Amino acid sequence: MGLDWKMFAADFLTEVTEDIEERQDAAKEYEKEQKAAAERNAQLIQQRDLKARSAASLGKQARALGASPAQVRTAMASGVTGIADLYNKLQAAANTKGIKTLGVDDVDALINMPNLATVNQELVDMPLEEFAKRTYGVQPLTTTTKPDTKEASMLASMFGYDAKQRAEKRLSDKEYAGGLSVADINALSRQSEYSSLIDDATMTFTEVDYFTSDASLTFSKTLSKAMSDAVSGDDAEAYIKSKVRAAGNDIEARKEADRKARALLKAKAAKPLIEHFAETYYKGGFFDNRLVKNQIEASMGTTYLNELLDIYGYGSDTQEDSDQDSSTTSSSTDSLEGNQETPIINVEQTLRQPEVIDPEAEGSTEAASPLTDEGKAIVEQALSGQLIKGYTAEFTREQWDNMSRKERKDNGLPESRLGIVGFDFKDDIDEMLEKPLRNLNIKRNLDPDKEYKIKIKGKGTYTVTGNQLSTMSDSAFTSPYKPAIEITEYREGDNKAKKITQRILERYQRDFKEEVQEEKDSLGPTNPNM
Repeated sequence: MGLDWKMFAADFLTEVTEDIEERQDAAKEYEKEQKAAAERNAQLIQQRDLKARSAASLGKQARALGASPAQVRTAMASGVTGIADLYNKLQAAANTKGIKTLGVDDVDALINMPNLATVNQELVDMPLEEFAKRTYGVQPLTTTTKPDTKEASMLASMFGYDAKQRAEKRLSDKEYAGGLSVADINALSRQSEYSSLIDDATMTFTEVDYFTSDASLTFSKTLSKAMSDAVSGDDAEAYIKSKVRAAGNDIEARKEADRKARALLKAKAAKPLIEHFAETYYKGGFFDNRLVKNQIEASMGTTYLNELLDIYGYGSDTQEDSDQDSSTTSSSTDSLEGNQETPIINVEQTLRQPEVIDPEAEGSTEAASPLTDEGKAIVEQALSGQLIKGYTAEFTREQWDNMSRKERKDNGLPESRLGIVGFDFKDDIDEMLEKPLRNLNIKRNLDPDKEYKIKIKGKGTYTVTGNQLSTMSDSAFTSPYKPAIEITEYREGDNKAKKITQRILERYQRDFKEEVQEEKDSLGPTNPNM
């Protein structure tokens, strides 16, 4: 009996059709299961998204408090609560010091991040929101959830072999919730809720005792009392009298012996007290307090103050100041001889508003121009946490002396001599702006190929090119009185310091890049068609 081809064809088509339907049913069931899973997982992803948004927000606040981009990202990669711990620590420090933004040295004193220099620059440059979303499982770490888009052959499609592939494409292409597809949500749900994007990221904190206004008052009172007690009592009187007797009968010699004996007793009492406060508070702003340095110098002398500053990495003011003064004088002379058009910048030109002359203001009571916003920021940073009752950047102490009480009141100044105790005048303001201004004078008129000398507080002296200097953050150069970094122009014949290391340079370049990005962000998006 021969083969019944009609029966064979009918059976074959029936079997093929059943196979196609089976594949289509399996694809529909798979799609249904994936949608059901996405519905369950959507809430999980939303919770992660809230954590990521919160982390990014804390990161921005930490940046505003003084942390660098690399520090923020390292903190986020150091643990689930790392960025919150960083922000809380910085905020507490800022509150203690009574300021809005901590300096570079303040932040470095608080935080220890051993791997900071090895952080991948691509991660530092990554938008903070994206970094947070990848960290907290809202975006894929590296791979995409999109399926292989290679189309099946026409024959495979006819027999339903690509049914599941087409289902996966629908699940991937169509938005389901919060800008994510079903495939996105389910893939993310299988990802860890937290992933560190920086290998071996660690962060520890150092407990810093801040030299607050209360601590400053305690220091002042304690030092004064100790020195007063040192020349009181029977033993002190006996010692002083013995020195006076030893000086003979000459009246001037006896007076000098009395003065020296008292000074020696006061110094012996003051020295351990000063060193105790210095050791306790040196990381917390002890040497940034001008009143403290003045009191130490008055009690112990300039040499002792400079030695103490050197011990704690703050450097003395004497030799380097004279070097810089000579350099500035030399530059001024060269400028005049060469008839260059760019003058040496001074306080009135760069950190004050354009000169405004009041026609009614005459003689010694004429006001100087007010500070620019940049100048005000430097002054307010200097006065934060100190026992200062106020300041004027427009009038000197001598002008105040020459004013009547009415003139003082009209100019918003203290009216009585008691009122100017703890009050800063223009003389003081110019002094605190002098070194930041000297830095700006050089930094804003750089020769890219020229070499400059910089001294970084607590780190040492280095040689940098003008091009390198231009990429470093201004904030490190504009701290009042004694900035974290001071610039000097080399003179002919000067011995040059060692070249700056890449690690140190990058520390200050990261802040610069972030400042540039923040400035761009503040300007808003640009229209490429304009």
